[in-house]
Amino acid sequence: MRPPGATGGKRRPPRGRAGSTFAGIDLISESDAGRTFSAFWRLLTDPERSAALEDAFDTLLSRGFLNDIDLLRRKSFLRRLPGTLLERGGFVHGVLQTLAKSLKQFVQSGEFLEQKRLAAAPPA
Repeated sequence: MRPPGATGGKRRPPRGRAGSTFAGIDLISESDAGRTFSAFWRLLTDPERSAALEDAFDTLLSRGFLNDIDLLRRKSFLRRLPGTLLERGGFVHGVLQTLAKSLKQFVQSGEFLEQKRLAAAPPA
């Protein structure tokens, strides 16, 4: 997830007052955890990659070592896993989208400048 105005992986120089605010989003997106989540999200949402994931689960279900686990239990767990991952990943993706929108509104409302002014003012 990139903030509005960002380009796919290529960093633009920060513009005006929003630059430092959106730098926090970039730090999240470009961290190890952020890159890992982006790759995880692509795995779940890209049709080709998610089909490969489904095939991997089918392969797991056919392996002998799973015979030690109750058949109904393992099939139920593995069949639900892709949906569960997509649901939980969607929640995280939604939080990141909401954060980016909220930051944009904060900057555009002028509250950003007021907060900056208050932070720079000497204590009374």
